[in-house]
Amino acid sequence: MSFGVSVGDIIKICEVATRVYKNCRDCPGGYKSLTSEARNLTNILQDVADKVESNTVPESKTSQLFDVYESCVEVLQELDAILNHYNSLDTKTKRAFDRIRYDPEKTKSLRQKLTSNVAMLTAFYTSLIHDSQVHILEALGRLEKDYRGGHREESIASVKKIASREVEDDDEEGDDAAWPQIIRDLEDVGISTQDAIDYRDFIIDWFVRAVNEGRLMEEHAPLSPVSESMAESFSGLNRDTRDTLLVPTEREVRRMPSWETPHFPSKIRRKPVPNSSPRSSMSAQAEPSRPGNGSFELHSDPTGSSNIQTSSLTAENPPAASTSRPDSGRDMGSAIATTGTLASTLESLQLNPEAPRPSSARGMAGSVETNALSSSTTPAVQNVQSSPATFYPTPTTHQQALIDMPVQHTAFVHRIVEVPASALEPPMAPQSQVEPTSNVPAPLAAQTTSPPPAIPPPAYNQLETRLDDNLIWTAQRIVAAWNSRDFITAEKQLENQVAAVERGSTIMIHGQVCQPDRRLLRHLLGVCTSYSGNFQKAKRLFEGAFNGIYLSGPNIDDGDIAATRWLGDVCVHLNEPHNAALAWSVCLNGMISRYGVARDITRRVYEELKLLDDRIQGLQILAQSFSRYNTDASDIFRNTHTVEKSSLITSTIDRLKQISTMPGNNYNVYGTRLAEGSRVMSDPKTYRPRAEWKIAEGFLVQPLISSSAWPLPYDSSFSPCDAINLQRNMTAPMNSYIASGTGITYEDLPTVGLGNSKYLHYVTKRNIRWLVQAVETGLKEMGVEFREQGTMLICRLSQRRDSLVFYEGLSIKFRKLQFRNMWGLKISEVMLATRSTPSPTPAFATSEIQKSTEAFRDVVKAFLETAEQEERLKEIQASLGSTPQTLSPSLPHVKQRDTYSYG
Repeated sequence: MSFGVSVGDIIKICEVATRVYKNCRDCPGGYKSLTSEARNLTNILQDVADKVESNTVPESKTSQLFDVYESCVEVLQELDAILNHYNSLDTKTKRAFDRIRYDPEKTKSLRQKLTSNVAMLTAFYTSLIHDSQVHILEALGRLEKDYRGGHREESIASVKKIASREVEDDDEEGDDAAWPQIIRDLEDVGISTQDAIDYRDFIIDWFVRAVNEGRLMEEHAPLSPVSESMAESFSGLNRDTRDTLLVPTEREVRRMPSWETPHFPSKIRRKPVPNSSPRSSMSAQAEPSRPGNGSFELHSDPTGSSNIQTSSLTAENPPAASTSRPDSGRDMGSAIATTGTLASTLESLQLNPEAPRPSSARGMAGSVETNALSSSTTPAVQNVQSSPATFYPTPTTHQQALIDMPVQHTAFVHRIVEVPASALEPPMAPQSQVEPTSNVPAPLAAQTTSPPPAIPPPAYNQLETRLDDNLIWTAQRIVAAWNSRDFITAEKQLENQVAAVERGSTIMIHGQVCQPDRRLLRHLLGVCTSYSGNFQKAKRLFEGAFNGIYLSGPNIDDGDIAATRWLGDVCVHLNEPHNAALAWSVCLNGMISRYGVARDITRRVYEELKLLDDRIQGLQILAQSFSRYNTDASDIFRNTHTVEKSSLITSTIDRLKQISTMPGNNYNVYGTRLAEGSRVMSDPKTYRPRAEWKIAEGFLVQPLISSSAWPLPYDSSFSPCDAINLQRNMTAPMNSYIASGTGITYEDLPTVGLGNSKYLHYVTKRNIRWLVQAVETGLKEMGVEFREQGTMLICRLSQRRDSLVFYEGLSIKFRKLQFRNMWGLKISEVMLATRSTPSPTPAFATSEIQKSTEAFRDVVKAFLETAEQEERLKEIQASLGSTPQTLSPSLPHVKQRDTYSYG
C-alpha cells in the first residue's frame, strides 16, 4: 500500500497497526515482547483516526497531524515486514531463526521507535481534545443533525438572519436579536457562552457556509426504489412540471454533512444568458418574476443613450460554488460599463417591480452589491442581484467592481436601498432598443462611485480587526521587550498573543495556515512572570504548560521537562519544598527516559533533587503524606491520580539510592558536591551553567518544528544550592545542637574589643533586649522576613536588580563591647541569593552575586536612630511629668507591611 498524507492513508495505517499488534501477540518468538507497545500505538492511532473520520481536526493542526503520522509509517512498515516473514516460516525454521538471526538490539530499537511514536501521538491527541475549535466543530456538527432533522425549527430563522446579514453594517440590532438563540443552541450541545462569544466570527462563518451549501435544510426520508425510478423518469421534464410534481432530486436526498473548518466560497464568474428577442419595458414589467431573474445587460449607442435589459437566468442548472482556495486570484463580483450621460442611463433603466429583493448578500458567490443611481429629473433606484453584465472594453473604458474585496475575506457588504414607487412606474414613452457597439464612451466613468469598505475578516485569516490579533506584530513587540529585559512588557504582549491564538488567529507561512504552539507561549509567559517576581502566576502557567496527566514514562517530552524544571524553581521561591520535589521528580524521570542517567543534564537534576531532599526533606514530606496520612500534600498536577503521584515519589527515592551507589558516582557536574557545600555562604561552583536566554520570533508565530529546540529549558540565573540553603536557614537552625525556636541567647553574646568596635554598624548604651526588640520592630514594619537563631537574626529580602526578582539572605549579628555596658550589631554581606545577577552585557554570559548591603545598613541605622529619639523623648517627658507623646521623625520611603527592596 502507499503511505501518503491523505485521510484514507491515515485510516490504512490504523489497519496496519492493528495487524502488527495481532502478529506480535500471536508471535511465539522474541518479537512477542513488543505486544504492549504495539497495542498502545494501535489504541492511540484509533483515537486519532476517529477524530479524522469525523472531520473535527482544524486545518491549523492538519500539518502537525500528518507529521506525526509519517513518523509512524517507517516503524510500522519495518515491523510489519519482519513479522510477516517470521510468521510465514514453519515451526522448525522459526527455532533456527530465533537462534541464529534474532537481534536483541534490533528489537530494542523497534521498541524505542514504537514508544516515541506513542508519546508523540498522545501529545497530539491531548492537545486536540483540549482545543476549543475542535469542541465547537463537534458541537456544530451535532446542531447540523438537529437542523436537518427538523428538531430546531425555531432556530432556523435566526441562523438565516445571521448568515444573510439582512441589516446594515452600522445597525447591529438584527444580529443582537438573533445571536442569543444561537448561543442557547450551542449551550445545549456543551459550548459555554464565553467560548461562543470568543469564537463568534468562526461560528458565523460556519453557518454561512452551511446555509450556502444547503446543509441546514430539513432532510427528507430516503426514497423507495419505486420513487427513485419515478425520479429518473421525471428528470427529463421541464422545470414547471417538476415544480408541480415535487419530485425530490438526488442532491436533496443524498447530502453528506461537512464539519470541516468553514472557508468562504471562492469567487466565480457567471455568464449572462442572452435574450432571444428584445422586449419593451411594459412587457418586461408585466412578466411575472421568478427566483433567479436578476442579470442585466447594459447596451449603448454612439449617441450616448443606454438601456438595461433584464434577462432570465434559469435555475435549472445553477452554478456550483467553487471549492478552490480563496487566494486563487480570480476576480469576484461583476463589472458594469457606464456610458453616455446619467440622465440617459436612468431613462433607459428597466426594472421588474415584482422581482423579490435578495435576502442575503453575505456568503453568496457571485452576488452583486446594490448600486443606487439617482437623478434630479428621474429618481430611479435599482436593487438587483445579478450576474456580470455584458461588457465591451475599449482603451478608455473604466471598470468599476461593485464588490472588490480581499481574497481571504469571508463576509460581503450588502446595502439595502428603499425603492421609491415613482422609480418603478413605466415611462410615458416606450424606449427604443439600441444595438450594442464595440466602443463605449467614457465620460461617465469618472462619475461612478467607489464601493463601500468591506467588513474586516475574522482574526484567524490574519486580516485582523484588532491590533492584538496581529500575531507577527505582537511577536516583534515581544522580542523587542524581551531582549531589552523589560519582562513586564513582554508578559503583557505574551498574554495578548495567547489570547489571539485562543480566539483562532492564524498566519499563512509558505501557503500553510498555522498557529504558534500554545504550550510554548504559556511556557514563555511563565518565564516572564518568574523573572518579574509573580511566582504564584508563574506556578499556574508552568503547570498549564505541562502536557497531559501522566507524570512518568514515555509521555514526558522536552516541553514537559522544561516546564517541570521551571516549576520546581518557582516552588522553591515560594517555600514549597514538597511541590518542588514533585516537579523535579517528574523532570528527572523524563530526562532518564529520554537521555539516560549518565548525561550531565540528568546528573544536574539528580544532584539538585538530592540536595532538596537532604536539606529540607522535600521527597520525605510527600512520601510520609502518602504512606502515613493517606493524603496528598502537594497542590500541583491536580488532574493526576494520587496513586500515580505516590508511585512516582517512591520510585524516585529508590532511584536516588541506586544512583548514589553506582560506580563512578564521585563525578559531580557542578565541580563540588552540593550536599557538602557551605550552608551559609554562596559558592559560584554551584551556579547553573550559562545558557541562551533570548527568544527568536519564529517560536512566537508558528508551531515548534523540533521538540529538542524547546527554548529556555531551564533558568540559568537560578542558584538551586543557595535557594535551598536559604529556605533551610529560614525554617531550621544551621547547627543541630541549637534548638529551633529558642530565640536570641542573650547570655552567650560574643564580645569585641574596643579596637574592633569601629567595625560595628550601630552601637548603643541601652540594653541588648531593647536593641533586639527595636531591630525586630523595624524589620516587621518594612515587611522583611527574619528568624531568630542563636545570637543573630537571619533575614530574607526580596530584591529586584537588572529586571530580575529574587531573594537574598543576610544576617544581623549582635555583639557586646568588652569592659563596657554597650551593645552593637553588625550586618553581614549577602550570604545567599536565589538568583545570580547577570553581567551588564546584553547576554547572560556571566553572572555574580552582589555582596554589598550598604543600602540596607543605612535603613537599619535610620530606624534605630528614630527608636533612640523616641526613647529620649519618653524619658524627658517622664521627668517633666507630662504625658508621653510619640515623636514622628521622617522614616525611609518604605511602606508598612510591604516587601522591602533596596537594590
